[in-house]
Amino acid sequence: MDWPRVYRPRRDQGWLVVSIAAVVLIVGLGAGLRGHPGDAVGVCCFPPFAVAVALLGVAHLRTRVEVGPDGVSRRPRLVGGFVLRWAAVEWWSVVDLRREDDADTFSDRAVRFAVGWRRFEVRESEVYWPGFEPFLADVRAWAGGRERPEPGTAPGTAG
Repeated sequence: MDWPRVYRPRRDQGWLVVSIAAVVLIVGLGAGLRGHPGDAVGVCCFPPFAVAVALLGVAHLRTRVEVGPDGVSRRPRLVGGFVLRWAAVEWWSVVDLRREDDADTFSDRAVRFAVGWRRFEVRESEVYWPGFEPFLADVRAWAGGRERPEPGTAPGTAG
């Protein structure tokens, strides 16, 4: 096995965000082409918002999670990315996002890493290919001794 192993997200999420941004951009530009003075808000606000949303969609398409002997990382670092060395990870746990009312359409579980007071999360949809279970197996292979339930949950209920 070559390390680090690279995981990629569900691509449909990124394309969904980009397509929504395209619709918002078309609405904003359409308002500007009509030429009504009251449409200035649409012309001034919709296109920059659409570009920002499209950039987030493209960033999601470029997201990659890497797990290897040195640690775990999520890139691009611009939008929620991180690089963690295994030595810095105090503990990690598998979190059921449905129990926390934090689940989304694409993710029911996540792996949460604790480094000091900070928490870093890798959601199920971010490691869609090759999958969440292989991701868990890799994390357990490198930092299995530090796995524990999320604080505030009963033992054996996380994941």
